[in-house]
Amino acid sequence: MTERGFMKLTRRFILLYTGTFALLLRGGLFFVYMASPFRFFHKVPGLDMETLLRFSEWGPGREFSPLFVVHRFLIYFVWLINGKEHCVPAVIVLQCFSGIAGAMLTADLALMLWGKRKIALAAGIFYGLYPVTLLYDFCVLQESVTTTLILLGVWSFFKCRSSHFSSKS
Repeated sequence: MTERGFMKLTRRFILLYTGTFALLLRGGLFFVYMASPFRFFHKVPGLDMETLLRFSEWGPGREFSPLFVVHRFLIYFVWLINGKEHCVPAVIVLQCFSGIAGAMLTADLALMLWGKRKIALAAGIFYGLYPVTLLYDFCVLQESVTTTLILLGVWSFFKCRSSHFSSKS
């Protein structure tokens, strides 16, 4: 990519490329997931996925409160909207959007830290391709949302440090 012409590698385009890449990759993998037997993996007793679904149910006769963990709250929200029935594909879609946001946050963090646009683009695409995050996005696991929330916290720290709370006021 050249720096001249209409395809300048600005912050907006870096985030757009990274987000589009992560969206297309996760969108394609979602169709593979829906056609595979892996989509029933949450029904295996004793695994984390089955336990998280069970602990996210809340109401009369239930002893667990899902509101203190963000991931459980997302599962509870989908469970509540779906008539108190679990809809695992909807949870997977929410986790995929979390992975897309994680890729974009990684690209923006790399741009803030190093200031080099090509490194930022590579970092965002690498996060989008990273097999562990892809696996977490397609399993009902807390790590998929927790990783993005940690990245959001680090991004917020650097964003506030560079703009609002600067000592150069």
